[in-house]
Amino acid sequence: MTARTRTHYGDVPDAYRRWWLENAYPIKAAQIGGDDDGGGSILERREDRSDPRLQRLRDFGACWSWWSVPDDERSEWRALG
Repeated sequence: MTARTRTHYGDVPDAYRRWWLENAYPIKAAQIGGDDDGGGSILERREDRSDPRLQRLRDFGACWSWWSVPDDERSEWRALG
């Protein structure tokens, strides 16, 4: 097992990161796994923790997604915390 570093989220609000993991991650993970059914709960997803693509997505997906959030929406997310 290789050592992993902690993800630096910079200015990504916790509320956005939680939303992304609960809503966007299950869809993206299903697409990677070839099992895209268009949604569902993160708890219903079978995860292969050894898949490096899923691990990177869990670690950095919210950060990557944050780059494309418009400034006005960023203000709203920051207000949520």
